Amino acid sequence: MFCKNCGTNVGESKFCPYCGTPVNGAQRSTAPMAETTVESAVSEKSIGIFKAYGMMFKNYTNFSGRSRRSEYWGAAFVNFLIMLIASFLIFFMMQDRIMVVAPYIEYIDDISDVMYLLQPVSWCFVILFLYAIILIIPSIALTVRRLHDTGKSGWYYL
Repeated sequence: MFCKNCGTNVGESKFCPYCGTPVNGAQRSTAPMAETTVESAVSEKSIGIFKAYGMMFKNYTNFSGRSRRSEYWGAAFVNFLIMLIASFLIFFMMQDRIMVVAPYIEYIDDISDVMYLLQPVSWCFVILFLYAIILIIPSIALTVRRLHDTGKSGWYYL
């Protein structure tokens, strides 16, 4: 059987493996579409990483439906980049602050003096932690939709 949308051979699958269109008995065709190739169908459905990241937040309450590989891995890559850049910033800020404190460590009587010097770093940790908390629901929804795309239930994520 072939998908009516892109002309891909879907076999007995419920969804087209390339465009994600639901394929039921009424939508199946016995002949492929001559004007659409698999390469054009795949390239039309590929999305950029920043668009995928935006779609993750746009569909953060949608636990049904499907998400393509490009949507899932694009959002995961942008999240990785944001966390990596933030971690490097925190590391370099902390290293800079420690280098300021290190020569005077023998003169510091109270830990509050050290904490005062590290206060900007602690705020960066708080911002990074809040960002991670904000990502919980959208990333779970995206993973559940990706599992649906692979033919599995969203409960596999547990």
